[in-house]
Amino acid sequence: MGSFRPEGEEVGCDVTRVFLGDVEARHAGARVELLGILDPGDEVLVGIRGRAGDVGPVGEPEEELRAPPLGARDAGDGVAGAAAVALDGHLAQLGVTVGDLGLTLGAGAPRGEGEQHEEHGRCPPGDEPYAGHLGGLLGSHLRVENARVKTSLTPERLPRAVLSRLAEANRVFAAAFPGEPERRQPVHTLYGGAHLFEAQSAVRAGEIALEAMRLHAPDPVTFARALGLAGSETLADAADAAGAAGALAAAPRGSAGWLAATVHARVLGKLTREPVEDYRIDFEDGYGMRPDAEEDAHAVHAAEQVAAAENEGIRSPFVGLRIKPLTEEMRIRSVRTLDLFVTTLVTRLGGKLPRGLVITLPKVTVPEQPEALAAVLAALEGALGLADGSLRFEMMVETTASVIGPDGKVALPGLVAAAGGRCTGAHLGTYDYTTSNSIAPAHQHLGHPSCEFARQVMKVSLAGTEVLISDGSTIVMPLGPHRAPEGGALSEAQRAENRAAVHRGWRLSYGHVHHALVDGIYQGWDLHPAQLPARYGAVYAFFLEGIEAAGGRLRAFLQRATEATLLGDVFDDVATGQALLNYFLRAVACGAITEEEAEALSGLRAEELQMRQFARILQGRRSKA
Repeated sequence: MGSFRPEGEEVGCDVTRVFLGDVEARHAGARVELLGILDPGDEVLVGIRGRAGDVGPVGEPEEELRAPPLGARDAGDGVAGAAAVALDGHLAQLGVTVGDLGLTLGAGAPRGEGEQHEEHGRCPPGDEPYAGHLGGLLGSHLRVENARVKTSLTPERLPRAVLSRLAEANRVFAAAFPGEPERRQPVHTLYGGAHLFEAQSAVRAGEIALEAMRLHAPDPVTFARALGLAGSETLADAADAAGAAGALAAAPRGSAGWLAATVHARVLGKLTREPVEDYRIDFEDGYGMRPDAEEDAHAVHAAEQVAAAENEGIRSPFVGLRIKPLTEEMRIRSVRTLDLFVTTLVTRLGGKLPRGLVITLPKVTVPEQPEALAAVLAALEGALGLADGSLRFEMMVETTASVIGPDGKVALPGLVAAAGGRCTGAHLGTYDYTTSNSIAPAHQHLGHPSCEFARQVMKVSLAGTEVLISDGSTIVMPLGPHRAPEGGALSEAQRAENRAAVHRGWRLSYGHVHHALVDGIYQGWDLHPAQLPARYGAVYAFFLEGIEAAGGRLRAFLQRATEATLLGDVFDDVATGQALLNYFLRAVACGAITEEEAEALSGLRAEELQMRQFARILQGRRSKA
């Protein structure tokens, strides 16, 4: 399948081998990656080899290089079109130019449309769906060997209209599903009533969580058993907290003792350093219905306190407010609260917004609600002189109508589209959702099958988009039933009952968080600061338990960056490389591991981790090879 010219050029639409001087590009039958041709069924490798004739060898016979993606138009048949650029680049890396080989790219005589070798099919012109053939691009000094069988599709037989629609559909899909966002995603959102919010709220939450750890998990063994960490039942009871931490810290890496000590120490460090990653000031369920004047005052006060926290450097990395729903009864009040909060905040910060500002829209039922909020935010940007698109929001998935619409179709993509690019997240509202699904109160929890269904719909329908998914909350609070009387103390039995209640709450939260992480949902709600130890304990254990294996796979992949990697019985490809990279990025961002540990375990340098894209890392390494 191809054409042959007397000058020595052999061109086929499905290129299997290209010779240019001492450079050979060939299909390897695995996956196209060298030239960035989007066909998982093919792969192009570049080998440096000597050739007989007037040019001597320019490289070692077994040296192989990879080029970064060049975005060829066509899949398996676009090889040659991209090869003209890619091979020239590889020669430049070797200190050889096309001119040194007596070649002029693009100077060859083009093959006529009707030329056809008797043993091969006809190759369509460069502007046909099989675009990218080498004839006329590399001149008569290029030889292409084709080992494939004859084809039957001539240009006249190709369904051009359908293929054109396919190309457009592929472009639209790629734009709509660009892949996992590069921005940081907090591991949780802590909600608190707007009437209680102060600049110190995040700091105070950390203090409450640390006090819970001091009272109910003073040592690694107690904390590990409370959460149910792997192997915690094999750990010996500690005589004292300090002694337990010291002994376990020396345990072999990966052991139950090491995991217990590491999780305990890093949770304490997190609660001291950055106790809250995302704080949501709640004007909805956690606030209730109040007189307009009172809500006005709270909206202004909350914004002033966010600005104060920003100026004092004690604000959580992400912060925002949850407004009331845009139902007919609430929409006017909701928009007014939003206006007061944003206007006051921008004014107090000298005309700018704080980084990580998030607005939450609850109880979404129809596309007109996110559409209306997007329009209101655009109007606010104009009135306050903010950049277009700087105000964005997340939607609550807490009604059945936000999962499956009245037409029987999945509703989320339409709701996100109605937001006009401003929707950044979709958060499951456990209890409102189960209520809308007629679940009895005693069974309204994250483990209910209806919540599992909603989570999977959210994941599947929004995967690969810019919208990040968050799980809901555990409603059982890890709080003891007894409070010490003023000036008095709890009895030993009361303290034991309190600890048992806290441990039950932590264990339940741990299970919910771990389940979400296994499902690929990396964020969830917390309703009380006492839940934070379980949140971070679950997140840290999840990453630490898998970090060694992930590091081994990632290092092996990097060492063989020009091929797919087979490590044990796990097969890795480029997509897996990105997933492994994301695993490390999330682990570093939340504090499960340090950047130094990430470098040592992954084989990546600090600057490579900061790239956040596996393809760019490979491209950088190949360019230096």
